[in-house]
Amino acid sequence: GDPALGLVIAELVLQMRHTRTGAALTVAICRQELNCLETKFGTPLAELFKRYPMVFKPLLDELPAYNVDRDYSSAPLLSVVADYLDQDIPTFVVENIPGMLSWVIRTPGEGDCVARAHHLCECIRELNEKSLQQYGLNFKSSLDKTVLLAELLLVYLQPILVSILLDTEGSSWSEYFKAVKRQLTFIHDTGRGQYVQALKIKEQAIVKEIVGSTGKAPDFGKGVARAGRALQMLHIAVTFVKDTIDGKGKCPIPSSPSVQNDAARSAGAKEKIKQSFFSILDGIGELFSTGYSASGHFTDIQSITLGLRTLKGVILLLGTATEQFTSKITSSLNLCNLMLPVEEKTGGKEIATLLTETWVVYVDQLSQEVVLENLDSFVIAAVGMTRVTERAVDLLMQLYKKTNSSKEEWDSVRHFLPTNNEVFQPILKAIGIPGETEGFMGLLKGILQGLTSLSRECRRVSLLALIDLLKAHRKEMLGMCEADEPPEIIVKLVDCLLTMARDWDNDAGIHNCAMSCLGLIGAIEPNKMSRIQSTTDGKLEDLDDETFAVRLINEYLLKTLQLPSSQAGRSPAHDKAAYCIQELLKSLRERSQRRQPHRPSEEHTSSLVEVQKYPWWQKINEEGKKKIAAYLDTKYKIVIQQQRDAKEIEYQEGMPFRAWLKAWMVNLISKTKGPRGIVMQNVRNVVKDDFDMALFILPYLVLNTCMHGGHEVIEQISREICTVLSHADVSPKDASEHAQVLCSLLDKLANWKNTVEGCVQLRKVASATSTVSAEDEGKARNVAELLNKVPYALLARACRVTNPARSLRYTEQHLRSVRSANDSKPTMTQLSQAGTRSWCDPNDLQLYQEVYSRLGERDGLLGVRHLRQQNAFEEELQEEAVDLETMGRWSDAMQRYELLMQQNPAEIVYQERMLECLQALGQYSTMVATTKHRPELRQYTAQAAWRLGDWDLVKESLNAVGTDGGKKEGLGSNNFEKGLAMGLLALKNGDCKGVMDIAYRTREGLHTELAAACLESYHTAYKYLVKLHALTDIERAADASLSANRQDLISQIKSHTQLTEQTPETREILLTVRHALCNIFKMDSEGAGTWLELAKLCRTAGLYQMAEGAVLRADRLVENGKKKPHGLVLEHAKLLHAKGDTHNAVRLLVNTNADKGRARDNVDSAYAAKIRLKAVDWASEINHLPANEVQAEYREISREAPSEAVFLSLAKFMEKMLMGSRESLTSKKDTTSSSIKRGGKYEELMHNIETTVPHIFKAYADSLNQGTKHLYHALPRLISLYISEITLVGQMAQDAKNEGYTSKLAQCGNTAKTLSAAMTVAMKEINGATLYTSLNTLVPLLTHSNQNAVRIAGEYVRKILKLFPERAVWSLMVFQFSSRPERVEVLSKEVIQPMKGSAEYTKTLSLFSQAKIATTAINKLAAHQVPTGTKKVNFHEMDFYRPLKKSFPLSVVVPIQSQLNLTLPNHVVSDTEAASLFSPDEGIQSTLAEVAVMNSLQHPKKVTVLTTTGMTRSFLCKARDELRKDHRVMELCHIMNLLLKKNPETRRRQLYTRTFAVTMTGDASGMIEWVENVRPFRSILDDLYTRAGKGMKPETIRTLQKQREAGKMTQLQMLMKILKATPPMMHRWFAQAFVEPTTWFRARNTYTKSAAVWSMMGHIVGLGDRHAENILVDTGTGDMVHVDFAVLFDKGMSLAVPEVVRFRLTQNVVDGFGICGVEGMFRRCAELTMSVMRTNKDIVMSIMDQFIHDPCMEKTDGSELPNIARRLDGYYDEPSDLIRGSRKKRPTGGVQLGVQGQVQKLIANTTSCDNLSVIYIWWMPWY
Repeated sequence: GDPALGLVIAELVLQMRHTRTGAALTVAICRQELNCLETKFGTPLAELFKRYPMVFKPLLDELPAYNVDRDYSSAPLLSVVADYLDQDIPTFVVENIPGMLSWVIRTPGEGDCVARAHHLCECIRELNEKSLQQYGLNFKSSLDKTVLLAELLLVYLQPILVSILLDTEGSSWSEYFKAVKRQLTFIHDTGRGQYVQALKIKEQAIVKEIVGSTGKAPDFGKGVARAGRALQMLHIAVTFVKDTIDGKGKCPIPSSPSVQNDAARSAGAKEKIKQSFFSILDGIGELFSTGYSASGHFTDIQSITLGLRTLKGVILLLGTATEQFTSKITSSLNLCNLMLPVEEKTGGKEIATLLTETWVVYVDQLSQEVVLENLDSFVIAAVGMTRVTERAVDLLMQLYKKTNSSKEEWDSVRHFLPTNNEVFQPILKAIGIPGETEGFMGLLKGILQGLTSLSRECRRVSLLALIDLLKAHRKEMLGMCEADEPPEIIVKLVDCLLTMARDWDNDAGIHNCAMSCLGLIGAIEPNKMSRIQSTTDGKLEDLDDETFAVRLINEYLLKTLQLPSSQAGRSPAHDKAAYCIQELLKSLRERSQRRQPHRPSEEHTSSLVEVQKYPWWQKINEEGKKKIAAYLDTKYKIVIQQQRDAKEIEYQEGMPFRAWLKAWMVNLISKTKGPRGIVMQNVRNVVKDDFDMALFILPYLVLNTCMHGGHEVIEQISREICTVLSHADVSPKDASEHAQVLCSLLDKLANWKNTVEGCVQLRKVASATSTVSAEDEGKARNVAELLNKVPYALLARACRVTNPARSLRYTEQHLRSVRSANDSKPTMTQLSQAGTRSWCDPNDLQLYQEVYSRLGERDGLLGVRHLRQQNAFEEELQEEAVDLETMGRWSDAMQRYELLMQQNPAEIVYQERMLECLQALGQYSTMVATTKHRPELRQYTAQAAWRLGDWDLVKESLNAVGTDGGKKEGLGSNNFEKGLAMGLLALKNGDCKGVMDIAYRTREGLHTELAAACLESYHTAYKYLVKLHALTDIERAADASLSANRQDLISQIKSHTQLTEQTPETREILLTVRHALCNIFKMDSEGAGTWLELAKLCRTAGLYQMAEGAVLRADRLVENGKKKPHGLVLEHAKLLHAKGDTHNAVRLLVNTNADKGRARDNVDSAYAAKIRLKAVDWASEINHLPANEVQAEYREISREAPSEAVFLSLAKFMEKMLMGSRESLTSKKDTTSSSIKRGGKYEELMHNIETTVPHIFKAYADSLNQGTKHLYHALPRLISLYISEITLVGQMAQDAKNEGYTSKLAQCGNTAKTLSAAMTVAMKEINGATLYTSLNTLVPLLTHSNQNAVRIAGEYVRKILKLFPERAVWSLMVFQFSSRPERVEVLSKEVIQPMKGSAEYTKTLSLFSQAKIATTAINKLAAHQVPTGTKKVNFHEMDFYRPLKKSFPLSVVVPIQSQLNLTLPNHVVSDTEAASLFSPDEGIQSTLAEVAVMNSLQHPKKVTVLTTTGMTRSFLCKARDELRKDHRVMELCHIMNLLLKKNPETRRRQLYTRTFAVTMTGDASGMIEWVENVRPFRSILDDLYTRAGKGMKPETIRTLQKQREAGKMTQLQMLMKILKATPPMMHRWFAQAFVEPTTWFRARNTYTKSAAVWSMMGHIVGLGDRHAENILVDTGTGDMVHVDFAVLFDKGMSLAVPEVVRFRLTQNVVDGFGICGVEGMFRRCAELTMSVMRTNKDIVMSIMDQFIHDPCMEKTDGSELPNIARRLDGYYDEPSDLIRGSRKKRPTGGVQLGVQGQVQKLIANTTSCDNLSVIYIWWMPWY
């Protein structure tokens, strides 16, 4: 009935419109039609009206047009309709008054209009007040007609105006404008001045209704035009009303539209939409919500269609102004995209077509800039719509046109476009992607851009594209990741994936894909990824309220605005963000307005113009300003649908992290106060859903609450924190994220408190009379109160599993507080021994041990052992077992666990630990036997079974633990091993799909812990990345399981493993997984190679038991005549040798070599030579073979299989024999010429030199010509041996000459010639790249007394200069600017002049000239005198700068390490190839004008150079300071770094010394490469003591010194008094500088290790003057850097106040090592460094020999080398033996100590208060 009724009413209305000219006829027709209606439906018209009121609305809207009579009560048509509807006329009028009023207002003629209005009011006055109230009219009917009319016009303002405006046509523009004026007049004349206010209130609703009419219009184009005109009219009307009411002037009534400027009218319409835009969009959103159900089905097609048509109309009406609302409109359109059905449904295609049209219209209104900014999300939207309609390609083509066919921009989104779909061929063809992929890097860059998109759909699609890309381009990706420093794009990619793996929204499609990508990339070793910044830097910035609000807008709210709407909620995230921005802007404006005086002229200034003058507005980024400008005038209101009561403790056991953080944040926000509290209240609704913002706000929120809340609130916060941490202690995996966030929060608060307290203390120091801010002190006190309520011990236990580095820091803080509370501050001696047990609690030490064990830090456990207190047997035994297990002594640990199991049979923990030991030892069968009948340990059966390859047992074990083959239940993080077993079993059964499913669920199980780790750093997350890596290896195998070439698969997995950290802890799981894959694919030889790889890794790490098990498993795999993997025997022998069983190692190699000899045809000759060489090396080491047989063996091996190693071994052995025979000639170890002279054996010695030394030269040269692996051993030794031998012969010749022995003199001359000839032959074949590494040794040789040596040096310096002139010229400047004429002359004679005529001469001379000009200017600048106190000078204003300026740019490279050092591959390279091995050349473009002047005696200058590559490089230029020692020490450090890297133990610990370039520019001048980010040790401590309000002032120390000099106290008493006032503080600096725990742990370890290396190396070379300003600390890494090496070779012993300590190991140096002091890491690293130096004594002595025999060095008394040799032999000389002014008698004899004994002696010497008390007072032994 309803449709039929509607047709009848429509026909009636149509007839009425055609017969308006005659009222009587109209009445007749109406009566006739109404009669027909009642007859047709058999129902009274009143009943039909009640049933279908909307159907009658068109009729009722038409009625006022026919009321031509002035008296409404007698209107015939009205009477007829009212009668039929069974209503009296007044009631009928009231019910339809909006339409009637609009016609009254529009009645032509002022009189008629007023009369009709009064008649209408008379009609209404017949009703009583109660009847009026039923219709919402809350006024009396007895009102005057004029007043009543005004009230009616106010009440029905919106429908009247909408009716007037929508009926407006161009020809009647002024007529209807008069109607608006008339309405205003009716109201205004009655004194009802609320019209403006009412219009202001209703304006948004009016605009919303007008715009909504566009969606309802049958003709969409006409509907948009009509709405546009209506909005223009509204704008003019509102302006007129405001001006008229305010009396600002009369607005002229336009007679026609042409009077108004079209652009102005259009702008007015847009302005109205912009003001009401968000209200309009909310209405559209309600239509979408009405038409679409949460279950994903269309419930009302018409509502969605109406919403889309309206949105399209809004876009057209706004035009280009649409850009201001890009985020909101895009969000709304994306919501529609989400509504589109996956498969065809009713209405889906029509809606998709309409949606596409809307998208196209939308894009057409946007600028190219905006389109490019949002291109990724637009393309994703278009691709998504193609599943329903092919019209979506129109949008892609529109985007392509809009971007001006920018191929570069489309490269970044090409991965979104399916190339195998015909629908996309037009756009693919247009953008030039015919289906083939282009460069890998281009694709990767595009995907990375997609991954950082704000659109979740973009990120999801990009992740899927990345997975495909990584699989297709495995080799390219591997190549980039293998680099020593991976490209920046790899670092950004991994960082982005870690963020996405964290994924707060719990979208498995996002975070699981991200985790899959991380596995495909691989667990790149952390040292390569140091550029990834920690997400929790631990520093709380001091932001004022305005800056805080602006930062929220810039960094968080603007991003939220661009998120797509949620189709589920009525209040999507961007609406919450919009409200938040509105309130923040409002608050900021009000604050700014209060600060500035009121200006009447600014009353009508627009909001946007007003805020332009405020500083906070300028801090908002430019894009952000465009997006939020509209929110300056919005009127969003918040509706609280549910009020939540805050709980005292929000956390409940098992509460998910998101739910807890949300609840706690809301709780805290309810307690906030003050200006910052207002900001917090504003962001409350956003922060509940935006967890990145929540993490940013949380510390500020807690800080604000603590500052204003008082003790009760602080107590509540502390209880909440302690509750969560206590649960994390008991169940770490359930509350890991909770604990991480809380720990980070407390760290930030502690850092903030320390900063505030430091500032307060600085203010006190700066002005003792000034009052300190009470507010600052109050803030610090409140935060301190909170921090004191959370025990360090609880914090340490809560994060010991998830973040052991953080736990370690808390544990040490706890131990320090316990030690401080017990008043047992250790003395310097106790610090060195670190064994004070009285203050240590056994439980604390057990926690300390557990943390170090979880960190795998074996050296740290050695320190804990010294702190451990004896306790009950069980506890001591357990701690010992943990120590042994961590140190890799699993067999010994198992014995302890067995004893513990006997004592506590029911304790399953001991059984599990023993099983883990068995697994580490590879005793899988024993694991199976132990667990097979123990249901509670069945998971270990599965672990052992898959490693054994017993797949039936794997299946049985998995079924036993309830997984049913892994099909039914999810895999938690603690079931990673179970996931591996299930995946491998599925692979074995050929179920590749099952493998993928299991891998997916296993990754899900890891998600919670990985998300928590990602909050910290890459290092913290690394162990989970390794697990993802292992899962990916299994997935790769599943992908390739059908491939015939499985060898390639294993090779790929092997190369993938090489990316990871080279430690057994990391690679064990990867290698065992690879072995399992080899077992599945029946590749036993490759499986054995996997065990062999693990064995080598464990051997180099010192895990000999684990290595032995791996060797045995490898050997077992290749039994029964199968071919053994390459290197198995050699690896086994190396393991025996490493364990100290050299005899059996030699026997194994000899037997193997004999076996290979019997089957020589099948033997790899190179491998056989390696075995034979090792056998000879070790046999020589233990004197197993006579010397002649050893030499014969070496020569035979060198003939059969020449190699670098065999020639080096031969050279070293012959040199050893030479030294032995020489000692026999003198019967002493003193082989100087005087000793030989006393022995009277000239002839024997000359014969010995002539027959042996040339062969040694040749052997060293042959080694260098075979490779460069031992370059820094062979070449320095070759040159050093030549120098020492030629010098010795020269000394003997001089003796012979002095004594008149002509024959001996001639013999010496012949020997010298023989040596030089042999050296010439040896050096001739060595290539230029190899020689370059010895340039700084060859240059000083130019001044040697032997002319043959000078000739050789000149020849090879020229060779180097020809090949690498841009770098080599710097080494020659020391001679060029020497004050000694002979050095300048020899440079010209031996180097420059002989090059004349060569092709390289011109270039070399030009570069030499450039270097001279630069050096001249630098030297003059360094020597330039400046007044005391000068901080800066202008280099460019000095006369000597002008020649340098004219010469720019210079082709010579900047003399820095990266430019001067050459890193050679292990193979020999040609001279042409060598140039490419340097870093790209950085020439000198210019210098900066500003030069810093250092505050020291000689005023060195810091010069900054701008390179030709755009980089800036700085140097310290020194004058009147001989830098040759610094230069030589850096060379020694370089060699030491190579030795430390070669040794397995020191390489694992990454021991090294920091080096920098030292370039000598004269005898007493030079340039030192500036080391960035370092601070002097003293500067750090000065700052710490000042901020802490501790320490002793210099004047107080001078007073004590005078008292000591007066005999009132001893030196020791004086030192102890100073120590008492200056407690050690260095640990605080590490806590403040490295707030992130993993970074803190690494920095402190780096500091400790570098201190150990420098201490041992400094002792060997007699390095002194180690005061607190000659030791620097890197503020980014913690590295210790030493400078100023003038006091060498025990020169410090001869100072006025002798330096009796061997190196600096004062209380603060030790304090930086941690609570264990020198024990543990420092001691162990010192022992290893000393061991390396003693083991490589010959190399160290070669370097020092060059040092001492450098003709340019200052002459010494000759005791240096013997002293160094004694120390390298293990002798310890007491300081009293060295403090001898003349040092005529050097120390001899003494006890030869082992490495440990030697290190202990040194530590005792340097930490002795007796020794420190007698040192120079301003060496500051208390620092």
